[in-house]
Amino acid sequence: MKASGVSGQLKHGYRVVARLSAWSLVDGRIEATASDVNAFALAHGGPFDLALDVGSHQWIWRDVAPLVDGARFATTVIGKPEKR
Repeated sequence: MKASGVSGQLKHGYRVVARLSAWSLVDGRIEATASDVNAFALAHGGPFDLALDVGSHQWIWRDVAPLVDGARFATTVIGKPEKR
């Protein structure tokens, strides 16, 4: 599966842990630019949910293990996303 977009969020419950932009999905690997990163929640939170905006919908994966290094975000997802 390949897709790309311009916005998304990494969440812990209803708390936004990071805002994502310029994301790409290629064969289960997602890379994006992260901003507004809550480093404390990222280090001590979890599980995390990933919501990517695709047009007027969102693709959501539960329990992702993100890697955030400065403004770089990466994770691997398995299976199909929930769609809202």
